[in-house]
Amino acid sequence: MRKLFVHSDRVLVGHVASVLESCGIDVMIRNDILGAGIGELPANETWPEVWVVSDGSYAQAERLLREVIAPEPIDKSGQPWACQQCGETIEPQFSECWLCAAEASGTLEA
Repeated sequence: MRKLFVHSDRVLVGHVASVLESCGIDVMIRNDILGAGIGELPANETWPEVWVVSDGSYAQAERLLREVIAPEPIDKSGQPWACQQCGETIEPQFSECWLCAAEASGTLEA
């Protein structure tokens, strides 16, 4: 059994564990309820951890982890677009208007 992932955010730890389990990798979450010990214990030692049960699955789990927590690249190479509903100028990485929630129509800002 090997430790794969540690984070202060219990939701993210749970998400990582769920993704790995859905791919057939047996995992265990440790320190899930140690948050109450902050102050008596160093904070980072109370963070929840994802452990891979089988050492043979560890490499696959590492690959999946990189995919799960890798940030989505932001496409800033395109052109801003104008919302057809309200006229707001929207950055190219967004697919809907932040102001009125209308979906992008493909019309570029002139």
